[in-house]
Amino acid sequence: MKVEKSPAARQKEARIEELEKQLQRTRATLKGLKTRLQKMQARIEEIQKEAINLGGSLYRRFAQIAARLEKLSEKLRKDKRLNREDKVLIRELYEAIVEHMSGSVPDLEEQVNTHAEEEAKAREWAERRDAFREFRVAPDETEQRDIRKLYLQLSKQFHPDRARSEAEKGQFHQLQQQINEAYESNDIHALLDLEAQLGEADAKLAGPRTTDALDQTIKRLERQLELLQLQKARLSTEIKQLRDSQLGQVLTAYDSMEREGYSLEDSDEISGLRMAIQEMEELEAALIDTEKTGKMSPLIIQILNRAADPTGILMQGIADEFGEEFAAALFDAAMFGDDEDEYEDDEIYTSNPNPKFPIGSSVRLGQATEVEYIDMDDEERAFSTAGYTGKVVEALLDDYGAPCYHVELDSPSMKRLPKDFIIAEGETFNWITYIKEADLATSAPEASPEAAKQVYRELFYTYCLSDLPPTQQERLRQILLARPEGGDEENWLDYLEANMPMPVSVMTRGQWSQYRPGGKAEIYAYFGYSPESGLLVMAKIGKKNSQLPLAEFYAPLNSKVGELLNDYYEWFDEVH
Repeated sequence: MKVEKSPAARQKEARIEELEKQLQRTRATLKGLKTRLQKMQARIEEIQKEAINLGGSLYRRFAQIAARLEKLSEKLRKDKRLNREDKVLIRELYEAIVEHMSGSVPDLEEQVNTHAEEEAKAREWAERRDAFREFRVAPDETEQRDIRKLYLQLSKQFHPDRARSEAEKGQFHQLQQQINEAYESNDIHALLDLEAQLGEADAKLAGPRTTDALDQTIKRLERQLELLQLQKARLSTEIKQLRDSQLGQVLTAYDSMEREGYSLEDSDEISGLRMAIQEMEELEAALIDTEKTGKMSPLIIQILNRAADPTGILMQGIADEFGEEFAAALFDAAMFGDDEDEYEDDEIYTSNPNPKFPIGSSVRLGQATEVEYIDMDDEERAFSTAGYTGKVVEALLDDYGAPCYHVELDSPSMKRLPKDFIIAEGETFNWITYIKEADLATSAPEASPEAAKQVYRELFYTYCLSDLPPTQQERLRQILLARPEGGDEENWLDYLEANMPMPVSVMTRGQWSQYRPGGKAEIYAYFGYSPESGLLVMAKIGKKNSQLPLAEFYAPLNSKVGELLNDYYEWFDEVH
């Protein structure tokens, strides 16, 4: 017999549900920001390495030829078979080509060695990502304390000294590395995910949900959301600083080159260096011929006739410093033009403190908003959202201060969405993002917010499990839409309580715990629910009782329990 909840309890549970939704959206945004930052850093490192490899090999070749030319020209200066005018001409040709590039001919051998050392340092620098340290945004003192508190909790729990076997010690060691990496980078998102995956999150959801327990859960979720939003702001600032830096301009210029069908080898500097080497090789051949015959080689006359100014193709100062300054000059964005319109996707958005349409406002989309997407066949698609309605869930400002909004669609608008768009977008299919303020107007709110929730679930579970076998899709639809007005937790609990009586013998996957794959376990109670970890259960593994995600367990597929746990796992993997 179910106990009727008080209005205050229902209100608090609604607040918890809303906070969990916000946490889920913020986690998704953080994941996208981290991926974006990692891609930017990886691309910059890739460009640096390419510049070092390409420019470095050419420069070493240049320096080696220059050293040989220095010896040849010095030898010919003392050759009594040549007259004074020929010797002066040879020396001037040498200096015009070599000294213009190298700046200091006598130090060329040393420059070759120095450059090799610089290249090795640059490689090590890129590997350690030292190049990006200056762009990192440190958390404030309060945020840092919270990060350290969670770090210490996890470190203590999974310290290798607490392991009960060599195998568990190895697993704890790997977990400790992940915990340390997350802490060192101030990644509260990763620490919270580790906490949830290792079965320690939402412990306060266990047992009866008293008013005090609900209040504590709300307080904890609000603090988690605050910390994740702080990290989101830090990451956004870091991306913007990196993009606006010299390294970011390098990336912008390089991408501009690639779009126009060019590469590093086509840049003016590299082309000029290649041409300089070619001229030096021709001069070397001419000086070898001169030394062999004892008179001015006709090849020197050909060089003079072909280029009245042999220094015109050379770059002043390329030998001064290669490293970072060379790379910056090589990719100077001004060389390729200012193409800001090409980089709208690189804009960094911040919260709008004074939006025309506050969060929660009901709005209607105008004619200007068109949504582009890639369908499951990798075909480009688009549709107009004119007349779609919903509520504002985020109000933002772009780099130029222009306001834009994210809108969560209501039930009539969700029903108008193309089916392949719902499949392609997955759980965020009901969001239309980055809508310009001019394309929004005030609209009447939907009569029943519960209707939107119900339509969302029906559409999601009709189309977003389409990569599963049809029979499994249908089973999951029946489970998760048994009570459309309910949530995933309620529907799964109803189904599991009816079809998987406790206790039940299972095995561990080793995917969301420190336990080895295939280990024997016994689930003996449901424990709670977490948006990150799904259903939590109490299980006995060996002599230890552990709180773990249900997705951690499986059973033979030819059994009823095995089929049920596999269905749950596929659902969990799809939506998490």
